[in-house]
Amino acid sequence: ARISFARHGYELAGASRPGYGGTDKQPVRSDYIETSVEDARMIAERFEGRRIILLGHLFGTRIAIEYARAHPERVAGIVLCSAYFPLQMAEHLVPAGAIQKLAMSSGIASWAAHRFIAHTGLSYLRFGGATRYIAALAERSTADKNALRDHDIYGLLHAGIRHVTTNGTVGFLGDTGASNHDWSDVIADISVPLFILHGEQDPAVNPEIAKLAASLVPHSRIEIVPDAGQQMLHVMPEKVLEAFAAIEAASEG
Repeated sequence: ARISFARHGYELAGASRPGYGGTDKQPVRSDYIETSVEDARMIAERFEGRRIILLGHLFGTRIAIEYARAHPERVAGIVLCSAYFPLQMAEHLVPAGAIQKLAMSSGIASWAAHRFIAHTGLSYLRFGGATRYIAALAERSTADKNALRDHDIYGLLHAGIRHVTTNGTVGFLGDTGASNHDWSDVIADISVPLFILHGEQDPAVNPEIAKLAASLVPHSRIEIVPDAGQQMLHVMPEKVLEAFAAIEAASEG
């Protein structure tokens, strides 16, 4: 994706969120989002004088939205790709995605149990389970299964697992906190142009939830991409580039 973006004049810049990669561990859960937004602000200062397009991917969705709320004058718009939205977006909505159903069931357990599950999963990955884990994530999505046959994408996902687990489960626990409460009011507060890209075969977040999120922002656009799963950013970077172009047109208009 980075190469495709560069060919079209975009520079992809980002930071590891607290607890990931070589970052410091984030000891206070309540500061997780604030720290992430501040890290993003420091990166954005490299592009002083230019408004940036925010790309929110997976759990990075909340951070992209929070940054746009805090610094709307610096943002041309937001593109959300394979985004993770809160489960509790409406009382009538039950979790529709298979993984979200599992998350809701597991969420009944205590925080201590949550940590136990996370640490157990981490040990599984470290002792040779990474390949099986990646395959399991894609088992409900034909598009993602096909993506795993690409050597580069498969290698990228393996590197991603190493990045996630370098600091143990700290970053993971911070990210999964995104599903602990309803933050749909944050989505409804978006004031900059918004484009949501979501795979029709996304195995984690049902497209209907993405549609509901889009309905909270009257000026938003959404495209449910056929034959696309959660790995759309890597498999179809041209779709993200089209969304970037739409954001630029909207911000200039």
